[in-house]
Amino acid sequence: MKLSGNSSGVLRWDKRPKISVATISTIANGAIFWVICLFALLAGVFQARAQSFGPPAIAVADTNWIYTFDGTFDFSFNGFSGPCDDYSMPTGDRFEVAQDGSLFWNGSYVANFSAATQMFDNPKYVAVSADGLNFTATSGVAVLSAPGTYYLTETSMISVAPTLIFTNSNGVYCQFFLNPPLSFFSVGGSPYYSYTGGNLLIDGSSGTWPASNIFPNPPQTVYVLDTGDPTSPAYVLGGIQISAGLVDSSGQPYYEEQDDYTDISGAGQQVTIQRYFNNGGFSGSISGVSDQGNYFSGSFDPIAQQVSAISPGNIEVSLSSLGQGTPQGPLYISWDDTLLLYQATDGSGNDYYSDSSGQSTVVINNGSATSGNSPAQGQISGYYNTSTSTFTISDPDFFALDSAGSPIGLPTGLTFLFGSSGPGQQILDSDNNTYSPNYTYRRPDGSSGVKYVGLPANKYFLVPDGSGNFDSQIYVTSDTSSQDMVINAISGWPISNAYPSQLYVNNVLCTLNWNTNYVGGPGTMYGGASYISSDSVSLSLNWNWNGGYVSWYWSMSSGQWNGDAGSWDGVSTFSNLPFGLVISLNPANNTPVVGPSSIAWNGTPLTFNAAFSGASSLDVYQGSYNGTPVQITIDSGGNVSVYLGGSSSPTFTGTYNPVSQLFNFGSANVGTVAAVGNSNNLLGTTSSTGNLDIPGNILSLGSWQNSSGESVSGFSLAFTPPPSSGQAAVLQFGSSLALTDWLWSHSDTDGSASQIKAMELDPNNKLLLYSPSSAPSATIALDPANGASFQVPVRFMPAGDVPMGNFQSGPQPNQ
Repeated sequence: MKLSGNSSGVLRWDKRPKISVATISTIANGAIFWVICLFALLAGVFQARAQSFGPPAIAVADTNWIYTFDGTFDFSFNGFSGPCDDYSMPTGDRFEVAQDGSLFWNGSYVANFSAATQMFDNPKYVAVSADGLNFTATSGVAVLSAPGTYYLTETSMISVAPTLIFTNSNGVYCQFFLNPPLSFFSVGGSPYYSYTGGNLLIDGSSGTWPASNIFPNPPQTVYVLDTGDPTSPAYVLGGIQISAGLVDSSGQPYYEEQDDYTDISGAGQQVTIQRYFNNGGFSGSISGVSDQGNYFSGSFDPIAQQVSAISPGNIEVSLSSLGQGTPQGPLYISWDDTLLLYQATDGSGNDYYSDSSGQSTVVINNGSATSGNSPAQGQISGYYNTSTSTFTISDPDFFALDSAGSPIGLPTGLTFLFGSSGPGQQILDSDNNTYSPNYTYRRPDGSSGVKYVGLPANKYFLVPDGSGNFDSQIYVTSDTSSQDMVINAISGWPISNAYPSQLYVNNVLCTLNWNTNYVGGPGTMYGGASYISSDSVSLSLNWNWNGGYVSWYWSMSSGQWNGDAGSWDGVSTFSNLPFGLVISLNPANNTPVVGPSSIAWNGTPLTFNAAFSGASSLDVYQGSYNGTPVQITIDSGGNVSVYLGGSSSPTFTGTYNPVSQLFNFGSANVGTVAAVGNSNNLLGTTSSTGNLDIPGNILSLGSWQNSSGESVSGFSLAFTPPPSSGQAAVLQFGSSLALTDWLWSHSDTDGSASQIKAMELDPNNKLLLYSPSSAPSATIALDPANGASFQVPVRFMPAGDVPMGNFQSGPQPNQ
């Protein structure tokens, strides 16, 4: 052993191999071997072993000594004999820890050591690490420094003295503070440190105290992006001010650190970060002035090093560079009926959002993880899907908006847009059910949206104003189970989908003039709008809501029907129409769909009425027979109704076959009904059962197709009565083909199908007469072009000479 002392009484020593338990005051150079031999003879042979029973080192309270482990040897003293862990000091004093934990000091028992707890049963003795920097069983603070006594100081009123002071095996001055009752402290003018238990080493042996462990190192740069800034100016750390030893209102000491930053652009603007530590808790704030001279403030997490809740919301603050580029997230977020706008993206790809007040903020971390804070909802977290632009967040009132301010990812339904947030908080349907919106949101243009999901389809409904009065125009729900329905009422009630967009009055187009729409005053439920044509034909459609039952009626306000009114079924049918007035949703068909071009009713022509046809989706024919109005309708299935004398009920019903072009009225005595083609040719005639009595003047038969593809009758028999008394009537036989053979024949026997020609008139107007004997050729031919020929004798009754003219020789005339 080499022993040295100093003025402070602290012993410093150099550790050498131990050879005996006796104190040797003087050992001559070269005599160590003989001393070892002498001790071996006195105490037996020592066998050095690894540390087995005691701690790495032993410190003694109220002294400046620490005893270090030298080895394990066999000892015999004061009635004890056995192996012990040996600990020594330069003074020659020594400790031994026996196998049973007994602690001997200079051969005398003083305490007992538990290897399990690493503690002595006498608190004067403390187990420490071999380097003397940690307690092996208890917690505390070790301070390495230049020699001198230091105190752990929390405030000017609270200080803690060291429990042990010694010089460790490396000659370093060490002070131990066992379990100091402090949350933070400084020592000898050092920075402040946080102590939360366990072993803490404060190494100031080099002459420089380590940095504070209360907070992470302060940010070196802060970036502030104001409206209109293309990029964020940088503010760099200029100084740190510490305030400690302060006491809050509850008497608890706290630690405050102020980090000051200056705008590197030279504008002289400042940013300050305040970091607080109080009773084990951390908090912070940030404030400053942007490069445009606008003040801002917010919160700062001194542990996570994050900025949040910046106000006003148009200023964004980050610890990495910001730029207003294209976000990975949406342009807008709706949260609890509050609009959050995209503010900036930092250098790490995090998108920042806030409302106009800066109270509600959201961060989408690199296009995925999402976190937010709002006064109403508190903290939230979730994820954003960049592919679908939707959030996975437990709050249903948190969703993305597109560039037009429309929700993304919500279920389909009925959406109302209003200029303010008051209207539309309920709707009333025609079953007298009320519904509340499933979603409400604000849009970038300042308007408000409400969305209803799961409404029944094809129901009339009304919308209340901000006072709850259902005084809107009437609308109809569509099927919103797969497609959205949007009613934009920002600038007033839009054109109602309950009204047809146009009407036809006697086939005159009348368009909806929405400027004429009206509704009843507050609390009433009725309304209407007018339809006007280019030539001032005008009518109105009006509705009335009575306990959920909706009734419609029409009224004319121009022309010969001015003042006439009736009902509308809300779909397609207009009722109570006076004769001659047709109101329809669709334009009239210019040509019949099923029926013929026109109809001859007992010889009287009935013409196709396009206006009535369009209104009723029927082919309608009208005319007058002997002064009685006649109307025939043919529907798409060929069903026929005949109305006589303006009756609203049909007099006859039947069918029409568009292929055979024939009518069928069964046994009804309708007289004759004929289908007439485009060229006024008869296509087919139907008569009542029994004798055919045709009051009309034309009978046609046969049918052939002309070059235009039209069906034309082949033969007609027409009667023209005499124009006046004493004059002849005309009975005309006609063919519709230029080349026609007119043939008269009769059966060879009664009932036989075999016919014998009797007379024929060919296309050249040559008349041929045949013999009753069925000769194959005519016996008499009268040809106006080539003369006449006779195959039978020609006899003249005696009555004088027959002039024959000049005889000429030649061939017999052609037959």
